[in-house]
This record gives sequence, C-alpha cells and structure tokens, in this order.
Amino acid sequence: MFKDKYWDGRIFGNTFLEEGAADTIRTGVVQFALGLSVAPIDISRHTNTNKSGVQEGLDRGMAPMGYRFVPHGVYCMPFFVNPSAANKSGCTKQDIELLLKVIPYAYPHTRSHARPMVEIRHAWYIEHKNVLGSCSDFELIAALTPRKRETPDKPSKAWDDYEVPKILPDGLKNKVGAIRDLMVPS
Repeated sequence: MFKDKYWDGRIFGNTFLEEGAADTIRTGVVQFALGLSVAPIDISRHTNTNKSGVQEGLDRGMAPMGYRFVPHGVYCMPFFVNPSAANKSGCTKQDIELLLKVIPYAYPHTRSHARPMVEIRHAWYIEHKNVLGSCSDFELIAALTPRKRETPDKPSKAWDDYEVPKILPDGLKNKVGAIRDLMVPS
C-alpha cells in the first residue's frame, strides 16, 4: 500500500500517483505556504552566454537579461501540520519528527543555479495546546516575522537590517504548547 511504503506520501499526499486507487491520499498532513518577502526586493538581471546553440543555425548564443536573481531578501514561509489528515494518510508523530529534522538541510543540500545561496535563519515549530488550535496561526506568524529596522519600503542589503524576534510575546507563549527553532541544534 502506498501510504505504508512512502514517507513523503504520508506527509504531503499523492493526488495523482495512484489514480482511482481506493487508498489514494488526496491531501497530506503538511502544507508549505508560499514564501513571501518581508521587505521589497531588488531584482538584478544578467545576460547568460551559452556555447551550445540557443539560436537557430548558430553554435553560440546569448540570453539577454535571461538570468534574474535577488541579491538579498528575507522571506517568511509558513508551514502547517494538519492533524485532522493524519488518520487518513497514516502519518505518525515519527513521520513529523523526521520532517522536522530534514527542514534545516532543505536548501543547503539542494543548491542549484537558480538558488545558489538560500539560507534558513529560523524555522519555528509551534504546537498548539489542542488539536483544534489554541490561538491564531496568523498571530504566531506575525509575532515571529523579522521586521526591517529602517526604511521598510526599501530593499534590504543584509540580515543586520532586521529586528529578528527570538521568542514569542508572553500573551502568545502562554497559549501554545511546545515551541522550538529547528535551526538550533537540540
């Protein structure tokens, strides 16, 4: 059975891998939201050259302004664990613990031409006091999102441009169970 064999299926689901199968997992337990920039970003453009042909009949070519990158940016990318889906997907606490151990290595171990220098500074994992939620996820995200110290409407140049929360305010901390930064070795 798919969910017994594949950890990633239990975590993220498999909406089309087993089309028509009675045990197809439509939704996984974990959802990663879109990463959004905390401050505006600059987008730099460069021309790439290519020795192999990219233009018809030529053995060399260029891609004018074809390489785009962000010299510096700070992004907030929430992820959520939905315990309601665990029963159907077969996801266990052990599966979630494995995911939490993998997160710090997600970018440094998958570098590419498109993202050669992505670094996770903080990866907060917070457990609610009950499965239905003990406070607003939006409040938790807002409380732990870095804020630009000056000129919030301008792109940042360095991590030091930000005020970075290290803990939840007491009003929120009292509403949740366990909280930990996955980037701090335990």
